[in-house]
Amino acid sequence: MRIIAARPCFTDERTVATVDVAFDDHLKLYGITIRRAPDGSLRAWPPKTGSNAAASISADLARSIIKAAMPLVGGANERH
Repeated sequence: MRIIAARPCFTDERTVATVDVAFDDHLKLYGITIRRAPDGSLRAWPPKTGSNAAASISADLARSIIKAAMPLVGGANERH
């Protein structure tokens, strides 16, 4: 897995960043949103098509995405 692009978000206080991830040569997911939960922890959410999620992300994979993405958006020391 590698982060293709990481874009910090400064317009929404709960949304930290949007990232694009390549899982291998055959699967890329664009528009994964990293948001701060009410308890301060970070969560990764799949992109949406309208009001429906376009994918599902397990808790373990979400943690891996957050760990890889946060140094790229200037949040390496954030709680996750």
